[in-house]
Amino acid sequence: MGIQSKILSVVGAMIFIVILLTTILISQRAQTLSKDSSLQIAERTAQRYGLEVQQLLEGALEDARLLEATFWQLRNANVDRRLLDNILLENTRMNKNILGSWMMWEPNAYDSKDNEYINTEGHDNTGRVNSFWHWSGDDIVLENNIDWQTSGWYQNPKKYLKETLEDPYFYNVSGKEELLISSVSPIVHNNQFYGVVGVDLKLEKIQELVESLKVVDTGYSTLIANNGAYVAHPEKDRIGKYIKDFGNNLSSIINVENSNAVIIETTFDDILQTLVYRLLVKIDISNVNSPWTLIVTIPVHKVLEPAIKIRNEIFITGLISGLIMLLLLTLLIRNLLAPILEMTHILKTKFDSKLSIFPQFNISSQDEIGELAASFNQMSLEVNQSRQQLETLNIELSIFNDQLEQRVLRKTKKLLESEKMASLGRLVTGVSHELNTPVGVCVTAISFLQEQLTPQSNSTAEDIQEGLALLSENINKVSSLINSLKLLSISSSAEEKTQFFCRELINTTASHVRSQFDASNVEIIIEGEEIEINSFPTALSQLLNHIISNAIIHGFKSENGLSKEGIVSITLQYTDDQISILCSDNGIGMNQEMKGRIFEAFSTLQLGTAGKGLGMNIVYNIVTRTLNGTIECESNNEGTQYLIRFPR
Repeated sequence: MGIQSKILSVVGAMIFIVILLTTILISQRAQTLSKDSSLQIAERTAQRYGLEVQQLLEGALEDARLLEATFWQLRNANVDRRLLDNILLENTRMNKNILGSWMMWEPNAYDSKDNEYINTEGHDNTGRVNSFWHWSGDDIVLENNIDWQTSGWYQNPKKYLKETLEDPYFYNVSGKEELLISSVSPIVHNNQFYGVVGVDLKLEKIQELVESLKVVDTGYSTLIANNGAYVAHPEKDRIGKYIKDFGNNLSSIINVENSNAVIIETTFDDILQTLVYRLLVKIDISNVNSPWTLIVTIPVHKVLEPAIKIRNEIFITGLISGLIMLLLLTLLIRNLLAPILEMTHILKTKFDSKLSIFPQFNISSQDEIGELAASFNQMSLEVNQSRQQLETLNIELSIFNDQLEQRVLRKTKKLLESEKMASLGRLVTGVSHELNTPVGVCVTAISFLQEQLTPQSNSTAEDIQEGLALLSENINKVSSLINSLKLLSISSSAEEKTQFFCRELINTTASHVRSQFDASNVEIIIEGEEIEINSFPTALSQLLNHIISNAIIHGFKSENGLSKEGIVSITLQYTDDQISILCSDNGIGMNQEMKGRIFEAFSTLQLGTAGKGLGMNIVYNIVTRTLNGTIECESNNEGTQYLIRFPR
């Protein structure tokens, strides 16, 4: 990518980021403003409708108060009780918002003439005043109030001697269960209860009022009484039922003490199936401790819809403006970068990579580009001169390196020959030492036998057999030594590769060595997972035999020459292409001198007594030649360990 493309890419990315950040910031601000504006409108609208509901409920209470005051004056004036029914009838007829008007006096509380009105119109079987005038279709009919003994509309005013707005309740009106809302005023004077006067509101009127309340042409409204019962709701089957029956936990909010508060919450609505803002407006009715709650529900996406529209318009406008800016910037950059592009072209076409010669620029502009070209020309001149000097030095250095390599090679050959001679000398010494004793014993035994076989000898058959046994024993030693020397040159040709389980072979070899040396006081611990490999099982078993035997013979030898208790640990590890075997013991270890030549032939501190010093040399040859691997040795006063690695 050229510099022009890089600049345009960076600038384009910056323009896009600026547009994106600006859009995000403006969108967030617009969303906040849109939300605040819509919620303010919703709040004012909800409060206005709440006042209308409040006026409707208080109007019913005021109506009941007026009836109570009128009836008390008529009682004091000894007016015929039938006039009270006419007043209730006209009150029901004149007020379109009410379902009915009713009254119920205590026995003989009006004029002490109940016996004269038993089972007459507007009276029950006791003769007490008991009238319920209500709409039934287009007619107004009269019924007696029932269930007054257990109903709150009668018992609450009688108990508390104060007016009440009864929570919605179902009442039998002309044989049909109706949900009623009653405004009740008790007839009380001098703290004596005489009866009640009430007005029942039309539920349809309240529902129509609540249903007409919508904000941003969406959502819905709900009216809930103080006891948590739905008075108005878009789902008609909820009316008269309680909010708790539908899994809504609004009781703590509905019963908030601050009656002037408009509570706004964000929640998921089960009816609209979306995230909504919910506004709760308290409706307090004067002199009645029964506040109601008007709930306005508005979908969040509808509130934020204007802000989202503004955001999209801003983003599209910004994107178009950014593309125009990028186009103009492209033209400007091309004009500014023309000299630099020309310099780049000269470097590509005229630079001699073989000779490393930098070209000269013919740019004579007086701006910063011209100064850059002049500086580069001067640098090119100095670099070309330095290149020539460096090439001369490289030639001289190459000649010196060749001479140095020859010297190092000659010295290395001398050192290798010296080391070979020293190793060969130790090998000859070891072989001589090992062969000298058994061969000498053989010569002595032969001489002894020759003497015993002369006529003058008084030898017996036992003497001759003893000499032959000595001769046979030492010849076997010579034979064993020669066989060990053969193993020094072991190679992979001695055995064919085969598939076998490595841990199983290690277990078998360890058990064989323990039984061979009767090493019951030596614990052999084998760790690692089983793995099948393709290698030389006999060679691997032989090298493990030597390592374990070496630990038992030398590592665990006590001062009196006896084998002491010890632990030999063998850990098997592997990768996809390599096997690692770590053999370690907690024996007496070895000094640094012995460690340095542990893999040489006849390297032992007990030559001629406890070994020939060939075991670890055989191990080394098996690992490096047969298994084509490596072996490392570490030893100190706390034991010895060998790390063997070879291809899997």
